[in-house]
Amino acid sequence: MNNNIRNKIAKNFTSMIFAHIIYKILTFLTMVLLARFLGAEGFGRLSFGLSAVWIFLFLSDMGLSDLFTRDVASDNRLKDKYVDHIVTIKIFLGIISYLIIFLIGLSYSFNKDTFWAVLILGLATILDSFMYFFRCIFRIKEIMKYEAILMVIEGFLKISVLLAAIRFESALPGIIIISLAILLISSLNLILNFLAFVLVNRLPTLRFDWNFSLYLLKNSFPFAIVYMLNLLNFRVDIIMLTVLSSAQAAGLYSASFKLIEQLLLIPLTFSCVILPTFSKPGNSLLQMKHFLKGIVPILILTSIAAIILLNFSGDYIIRSIYGNGFQGAAANLKIFSLVLLPFFLKPIPEKLLLGARMQNTVCSLYCGGIILNIIKNFIFIPVWGINGATLGTFFCEMLVVFGCIIIVYKRGVLSQKLSTEVSLAYKTADLRDSEY
Repeated sequence: MNNNIRNKIAKNFTSMIFAHIIYKILTFLTMVLLARFLGAEGFGRLSFGLSAVWIFLFLSDMGLSDLFTRDVASDNRLKDKYVDHIVTIKIFLGIISYLIIFLIGLSYSFNKDTFWAVLILGLATILDSFMYFFRCIFRIKEIMKYEAILMVIEGFLKISVLLAAIRFESALPGIIIISLAILLISSLNLILNFLAFVLVNRLPTLRFDWNFSLYLLKNSFPFAIVYMLNLLNFRVDIIMLTVLSSAQAAGLYSASFKLIEQLLLIPLTFSCVILPTFSKPGNSLLQMKHFLKGIVPILILTSIAAIILLNFSGDYIIRSIYGNGFQGAAANLKIFSLVLLPFFLKPIPEKLLLGARMQNTVCSLYCGGIILNIIKNFIFIPVWGINGATLGTFFCEMLVVFGCIIIVYKRGVLSQKLSTEVSLAYKTADLRDSEY
């Protein structure tokens, strides 16, 4: 079993990491094309529109996709029940989200182009939320090569449609043309992923049970909070550096962060791959101890190798990418590289806790971490500036990781007995009402 687990995770991780790399390259090329087509002002308006609606990608999902992945990976009998209810809930969430987006758009009604761009991009974002949910079926089945293929197709579809839109002659403003093209991409992508979903599963049926829907939302909400806090963590530093120090300090920090962010693709991909594996009762957590003993040293050594590389070549990397004007970011990049260690370690204890239905605990740890990060910024930034923000983030992330590890051991998450009890208690509570 240990070899099966290791091989399955290795295959899925390899497929997903290559797909992510190809997707990032295609997305970068797409952004370059859009910037050249729209110009600085138009690209700024498009970036604003995308920033204004991006949060609704999570609000229209509320962590339901992650809950679906974990729970159905644990018990496949729940699949149809979850699919029917989650699709129904997401329709309601989508309608509510779009009404809020419309209100946001009204605040920019003085600029007609921005108003329509926000409305169009908002609809595209809600369609993407459904697309990501349908794609989760391949994580549950642990055949992520198909999810990887869909991701690569999405990347090529995006650049192809936007190229056609750029060459399309129309009296419409450029930002509206591009926004409509993004909506077309989201629509085609949703259709493609829905068809892939239907090939391996039956058609969803709209069903709604009030108690079960509340149960789903209550249990999925911590997933949404954890995901959003992961995204906001570094951005909190950027905002506070701007306020407490200077825009230049925030710019240097952002330059370092953008480089570190590319390396975080490794632990984030690994995190997606291991959740369904850690959630399956058939994959005994006790038996997986041997797998964990093998993978943890690999993650530690990989992060240390990346830290050493950045410390020796940080000056050259910053100068080559950003130019001499960002030399102040070189020293910060060397300190910033330290955050790779907790981020490479965090997926394992985090997913062990999530697989053991302890998402509220994970959410509490993350909330505590970001509150502590804000407090330390008020103390560290006025004294040490950009390096104070970076060191504070490193210590906060390490505390979150150690907190997860301590709870894993104190709550006996790695014991076969607890795993079985949690699984049985969950199934009893969840299957007792409204089976089809």
